[in-house]
Amino acid sequence: KYPSMTNTGCSAEIQTLTSDLSALKKKITALSASGETYLPGGLTWGWNMLTSQEPLTEAETATTLAAKGGRKILVLTTDGATTLVPIRKEASGHNTTIASVYKSLDYSNTLSAELCTAIKNDGIDIYTVQFDVVDTSLQQLLTNCATSPTMSYQAAGSDGLVDVFDKIVTDLTQIRIAR
Repeated sequence: KYPSMTNTGCSAEIQTLTSDLSALKKKITALSASGETYLPGGLTWGWNMLTSQEPLTEAETATTLAAKGGRKILVLTTDGATTLVPIRKEASGHNTTIASVYKSLDYSNTLSAELCTAIKNDGIDIYTVQFDVVDTSLQQLLTNCATSPTMSYQAAGSDGLVDVFDKIVTDLTQIRIAR
């Protein structure tokens, strides 16, 4: 079960793992930024995409990928701090009731940190890209989320973002990309 929000719309459908460059470019071109930010959602679905378990099953197992000389990589990019808090379920006797939404974003940030740790413990390397992020506590959260501090980048403006992704690509040039 995933922590969720009420009264929020659905984002664009996920592009499953594919080697179809045309489909990827089409999907990226169709994306647009709007609304709120919820880092745990991006981390959760990115992690799901890189495992071979339901709900997304396209990824190879870590063992199969390692045998091919590959590794699993997650790149988390954000332009701001989490602005949403999931619903929290609290046990009340034998009944489960939905409690009111937390009054602070601490829970979302704690959940982000826990997810980062779990993803890394699952053998997935994490890069973080901070696009025009000025909040120092978010900067620290994202730096800690990355597999190592050298895998956390800050980008200012679109040129900075291109430079950061070029650095990541350069870092990954020794990795053989496999489905």
